[in-house]
Amino acid sequence: MVDNPLTILHADISAPDEVNIITNEDTLEIAVVFNRCYELMLTMLLYLYGGAWRHPKRSFSFTNAIFFPLMTMFIRPLAEILTQLPAFRDRPGNAGPGFELPHEIVVLPAYRALWHAIQERFDALAEDLGRLRILQRKEDYPEIAERLRYMRENMRRLAEDWRTDWKDVGDIGSE
Repeated sequence: MVDNPLTILHADISAPDEVNIITNEDTLEIAVVFNRCYELMLTMLLYLYGGAWRHPKRSFSFTNAIFFPLMTMFIRPLAEILTQLPAFRDRPGNAGPGFELPHEIVVLPAYRALWHAIQERFDALAEDLGRLRILQRKEDYPEIAERLRYMRENMRRLAEDWRTDWKDVGDIGSE
């Protein structure tokens, strides 16, 4: 695995010669999806542990139903897949997770806006997992393509669970 694989050179990087920008297009797509899953997970962690609005009764259920599946069914497997794929178009070296944040997460929005944003992210991730170019070339990476298809179905299920089972979590009066 190459040192410090990233999808883009971020403005706050003080030593650009110490990072490796992923140039393989198939790998780059997966790295972007990984970063978006990571960002969603961190947003949920901020909700769970960073707000005065925390609902202790729901936190345990929320963690088991949403956070753990996100970590074990998406973050870890996508990281594993990245280590199996080439980082570059024109030279050797495998990629890996960069743990980049596509957006700055400083303050969570109000409850209703947060829940709507999380739903949109789940839905978009399910779509993105289904549009990966590597899925069209399953003969090149059959095991990876199968894992990605499975992840897409699970993300669709997680998005639907969020839509049906967690729609009231964002309401202050729901406890």
